[in-house]
Parts: sequence; structure tokens; C-alpha cells
Amino acid sequence: QRHARSGRPQTLFVAGLVFGLVLLVRENLLALVPFLALFLLAAGGGVAAAARRTGILLLGVALAVLPVTARNCLVGGDCVLVAASGGSNLFMAFNERSRGDSFVQPAFARSGPARLTEDSIAEAARLAGRPVTASEASRFWSREALRYVLDHPSRTAGLLAQRFWVSLGNDEISGNYPHGFFSRLNPLIGFNPLCFGLILAFGVVGWWCARNDRGTLLFPAVFFGTWVSFLPFWTLDRFRLPMVLPLIVGSLFSIREIGRRLGRRDLRGAGALCLAVVFVLAVSLPPRLDAKRRAEIAGLAYARGADLYLQEGDLPGAGAYLEVARRSPSPLLETSLIAARYFAAAGQPEDALRELAVFRARRRDVEDAELLQARLLAARGERAAARAVLEEYLAAWPGSARATQALDELR
Repeated sequence: QRHARSGRPQTLFVAGLVFGLVLLVRENLLALVPFLALFLLAAGGGVAAAARRTGILLLGVALAVLPVTARNCLVGGDCVLVAASGGSNLFMAFNERSRGDSFVQPAFARSGPARLTEDSIAEAARLAGRPVTASEASRFWSREALRYVLDHPSRTAGLLAQRFWVSLGNDEISGNYPHGFFSRLNPLIGFNPLCFGLILAFGVVGWWCARNDRGTLLFPAVFFGTWVSFLPFWTLDRFRLPMVLPLIVGSLFSIREIGRRLGRRDLRGAGALCLAVVFVLAVSLPPRLDAKRRAEIAGLAYARGADLYLQEGDLPGAGAYLEVARRSPSPLLETSLIAARYFAAAGQPEDALRELAVFRARRRDVEDAELLQARLLAARGERAAARAVLEEYLAAWPGSARATQALDELR
């Protein structure tokens, strides 16, 4: 805004630098670039001025991003801009297991959310019949996602429509883990006295009130750029958060305009703005998830929170979260695997094997489950049965270094 009004390029360069730092932790926000370029064009001065402003912005972005790109090339041996997870994420969004209301792990995910990228590379290598780099795996999964979209246009349209509907809803859909776990680090996480629907309603109306000021176009530009960056995938709390900041600014615009109209005794104008707020709020407030799906998502988030506690060695914390997860009226299959990990860590091998039996009755392709099964059987002295578990897994997934090492140790 300052550059557009004063002509000072330094401010825009610093803005680009900050934006580049943001891309290092949330690379999907690259989708913001064309929207920011459109904002700079709308700021006035013609196409040449907009091109010059965009160039200065991108110079700032490059200063933050290109060192990471160089490191990827020199150290990682794979020249990717920031990260090579876009293809696998796109495939997770468009496959036969995908849903429009929440994230669902793909069939190739064998080790939980912490290793999704590793699993996607391993599965791409298995299907290609040779080792692949991270960027090759990303391109492979991008092609698979595109193939699914072309083969299932109706379902793809339905997924996008549902994601559009969910993205504007008041529901806060947790990601892999519950807000309560991370609120130990920051009490503000999970604290939301103003619901998303209210901020959305006031924000949209506020942008309309400030439409004659070209500088304020920055805020809807950031909103729509962020929206486009996650809409093809899924709506989760952390993905939607950057949309809230420009909405808060828009909310201040709307409150200011309503106050001005009331001060001029323009009750009709103030009432019209309030009715617009109520209309948008009415669109956002209806629940986007049915009770069963809400319970599934909450249960899975608590199960994964229990898994985080296990990684920290906090068995009481893991047990408390796991109890909440297992009370879900429709617990998902992954909960059984995390329960097995918990019982194994707590020295209850029989309970762990019982949970593994539930999990392995439906899935035999999850590396962590097979390794845990073999370890528990070996601890009971059933080394032959443990070897059989690992041999069967390696017959289907011969590229597993962990399973190969475990089998060598048993031999």
C-alpha cells in the first residue's frame, strides 16, 4: 500500500522478502503471486508501473527463496524451488478415497502423517520400478491426480463444490492433531471468541464499503489468493488462517462505516449494511459436517495427539487422549494402530496385539503395524512367526529398509 501511494520501492521489496519467508513454511501460498500482481496493476499507473512493482516484489521473494533452492540443488541433489510435496498433496486431494469435507490419508500412507512425503516417494518408486527423486515423485503423483480428474469429472466437480462450501463455513476443522495439544505451547491456539463466520460476514461487507480506495484491494487479493491455494486440496484450520487477517481488516472497515452512517443518522444505510452482514453470516453458520463425520475427525485428531504424546514419552498424556479418541461413536481404523503403540509402550503386549489384530484384519500394507507386530511376537519368543510377518510384508514391499533390517536382526 505504501509503495503504491508514495512510489517508494524499498517498502515493496521488504514486503516481497517477508512474503518469501512465508513461502518457506507454506509453499502453497505461491498462488498469491498473481493476485498480488493484479493488486499492483489496480493500484494505478498503468501496465509498465505494475510490471516494475511486481518485479521489485519478486526480487524480495527471490532473496528469501533462492538460497533454499540452491541448497536443495547442492545438498539434496534435487533442484526444487522450496519443497517437492505438491504432487503427493494433489493426489491426496483427488483419488478414490478423497473427501470434500476433510483430509483422508491415501492408501500409500503406511506410517502416519509425519511420514507422508517419505511414503509418497517410496510408493512412486515402487510403481515406477526404480528409485525416484522427490521431484520425480511429485510429478508422478501430479500425473496420477490429473488422470483421476479426467477419468472422474463428476466426482471431481462434487469434491470441489463441497470444499468450496466447507471453506466458507463456520466449522473449524482440525488438521492432523487437536488444538488442545498445541495450546500447551501457545494458549491462543484453539481460543476463538469471534467465530469465523462473524469475521467473514463483517470482512466481506467492509471490503465493499472500502471499494473506492484502490489500496484496500490488497486485502481481498490476499484473501482470494489464499483461498485458491488450498481450495483444490481441503479446508483445515491452519490453511484457512491466512484468510482471517484480511477479513479482520475488512471487519474494521465495516464497523467504521456503520458507525459513520449512524453518526449521520442514516439509519437506512446502516441497516442495509447490517442486513448484508446477517446474510453472509446466515450462509456461513450452517454446519458443514454431519454428526458422524465430526465425531470421526475429532476422534482421529485426538488419536494422533496421543501419538504425539507417545513420541514425547508422556504415557499419561497419551492415555488420556486415546481414551477420548476411543469414545468416538465411529472411531477410524488408525486409532487401533495408535492404541497398539500405546499398549506396547505401556508394557501391555497382549492388549497391543489385540489392537493390531483389528487393524491388520483390514490393512496389511502399513509398515509401522507390521514392524510392531513382529517385535511383539519376537518378545514373546515367537521368532518364527515374527519372521513370517516381515517376510510377507517384504514380499509385497521389497524396498522397505526398516523391515529388511528388522528381518536381518531376527535371523
